[in-house]
Amino acid sequence: MELGELELAVLRAVRSRGEATTGEIHREVRKTRDAAYTSVTTTLYRLVEKDLIQVRRESEKKVFYSIK
Repeated sequence: MELGELELAVLRAVRSRGEATTGEIHREVRKTRDAAYTSVTTTLYRLVEKDLIQVRRESEKKVFYSIK
């Protein structure tokens, strides 16, 4: 499976944090590249669909992502 540059950056951010919210992942990605919050969110959903990360909802607003 081939991943794009943003997908790889987001995957690295999730891996480095262990488990993190969308905002935490966005801040981590922004350290190395210019990426909009919405782009990171979309990329997270794509990585979930590709079965590379998992999602855990704590509440409607609190969502955590982690490596599978």
